[in-house]
Amino acid sequence: AQVDWITAHADALHLAAVVHVGDIVDDNTDPTQWAAASRYAELAAVAPTLVVPGNHDYWVHGLPSLQTPGDQFGLGFMQYYGQDTMSSLNTSRPDHEYLDFSTHANDHLFPLKLRQPIPHHRNYFFYNMVGNIGFLGYSGAHKWLHTETDFREGCAWLSAQRGLDVVMLLTHWNAQDSGCSNGMAGTDVHKKMLTLPECKPL
Repeated sequence: AQVDWITAHADALHLAAVVHVGDIVDDNTDPTQWAAASRYAELAAVAPTLVVPGNHDYWVHGLPSLQTPGDQFGLGFMQYYGQDTMSSLNTSRPDHEYLDFSTHANDHLFPLKLRQPIPHHRNYFFYNMVGNIGFLGYSGAHKWLHTETDFREGCAWLSAQRGLDVVMLLTHWNAQDSGCSNGMAGTDVHKKMLTLPECKPL
């Protein structure tokens, strides 16, 4: 229903972009949710479509402490809904892969304590501009320690763009819960960004 409404009203609303803030599906065993998710690609024909991951895009039950054999750890998300992320700027990987698989979840047959971390944060971090609107998207499942450099780079790029009137910070998490790393909810990250010299002009 959402896809139908957006495509039907796109011209009348003069849509600049379509944003999805995560949890492509909440229950990966529900075929109706997958049927709805499979239609998201239609939105790309309507307007630039931006997607950030939610906790259920990493863990079926929404929490890293409740890992299951069905968890995708964000691997499926980053491949199927891939944006022009920071990862794509690295051209030195074998076969010019635009995604970074250097950190990934092991096969589900391994004991939980042996599983590796979720994929590299740069597979989910992006910034761009549509018209006079800037966008900066990230995953709250990662740590500020690892992503601060990306925020600095994104802010520096956005600050240099002519005609920029507003910047939208895109994330799934608006509170410290459900797999969100400490201090990585949207309001917390916004406060951190205000302390960065690259972000202050915004």
